[in-house]
Amino acid sequence: MQSTLNLKKSGAEVIINCTATPAREHSAQIRESILLHTAKANEIPILFVNQTGAADCILFDGLSSGINRNGEIISKAKAFEEDFLIIDSFDKISGYPISEESKEKKEFTLDYESDLERTYNGLLAGIRDYFSKCGLKRAVIGLSGGLDSTICAVLLTDTLGKENVLGISMPSKITSNESKSDARELANNLGIHFIEESIKPMVETTTGCLEQIFKNVKWTDRYKKSYTQDNIQARARAMYLFGISNEFPSCIPIATSDKSEAYMGYATINGDMSGGFAPIADITKTKLFALAKWMNKNRKDKNTIPEAIILKKPGAELAINPETGETLKAEEALMPYEFLDEVIWRIENKNESFNDMIDSEFLYEKKNKICKDQKIAWLNKFYDRMSKALCKWGLMPVSIIMDAHSINGFEYSQPVTSCKINYKGNSVNEIDTILNSLSF
Repeated sequence: MQSTLNLKKSGAEVIINCTATPAREHSAQIRESILLHTAKANEIPILFVNQTGAADCILFDGLSSGINRNGEIISKAKAFEEDFLIIDSFDKISGYPISEESKEKKEFTLDYESDLERTYNGLLAGIRDYFSKCGLKRAVIGLSGGLDSTICAVLLTDTLGKENVLGISMPSKITSNESKSDARELANNLGIHFIEESIKPMVETTTGCLEQIFKNVKWTDRYKKSYTQDNIQARARAMYLFGISNEFPSCIPIATSDKSEAYMGYATINGDMSGGFAPIADITKTKLFALAKWMNKNRKDKNTIPEAIILKKPGAELAINPETGETLKAEEALMPYEFLDEVIWRIENKNESFNDMIDSEFLYEKKNKICKDQKIAWLNKFYDRMSKALCKWGLMPVSIIMDAHSINGFEYSQPVTSCKINYKGNSVNEIDTILNSLSF
């Protein structure tokens, strides 16, 4: 503050701030507040010039602006794209219409509306720059008929053009007809290239080969419940995607994992989490549901995403739930996404400990009656799975950081060995120690 006052006394007429400020949730609003306060407190106009575009995981939102000596924005450039402004006076307003930025939330909420436009435009900018700067122009994506691959397909189409996107449905023997038809309908709505190819032959061949190998392994303590079959399916699909990308120029496969899945390790290494780019890896599942609805209302081609996909309960369709006889849903394997995403939010935004969360009232608890034992069981499952997922976080392909905080390897590093813990029988204090080592 003192140095700014000295500049004014020395006859400074304007402050020019050239910066490369990464775009995060709430960052534009916080940054703008500081600039307005500085200009008004020191009675000096400010020219704020910010980088736009993306470099790997880091996104820059632009929004360069001119601020008068009264702390009022007189001109603002576009977000997430290059813009050119001429400010010949600090007394008249021009340029991009000034919109209110989303305010930082003090409590968890499922109302993401104020941040969805920024999220959509930021993802488009991140995809656009990664592809163009790497000399890429095509993407191949597995279309499961689920939410994550759907949103990725829409974003890629909007960025690369429908002629440069190939969606492939890769059903197994337990894939539902609804999933196949939803994938085809989405592809038709988008106008992208689409094929359907079963993974059944590859899965059967791989399973037969592995069973023969297992017979020759001398260890006798095999898992009673194995995820081998689940992972064979996921890796078979990855083989299709990588095979296509290897055969056609300037093409990469897309990893469709989201932030909720990443925290829980609910993805297969060299399977569905592998690829050349991971557009939505820093966005939670509940926010993706809101984003899908927003895109249906606000994109030029409205209602592209079939309603059935938005209403469908997420699931990888890799296994059968023995209790229901139907394909296992993600929330059955994990916990309700509304609860899971609030745990993530409380870790990243409030730095809450295990004990804090037990005593805090979750939004899910306000809407659903659950006993304390159930809450503790979900929290234990969260931290247990999270500790075992650390090795996967570092293997995630390049992805765009969108939230205020992230487990993206570009900015967050946690030793894998520090959290290898069996939570059963551990005291709350021991769990808190691990949580603190993961805090942001």
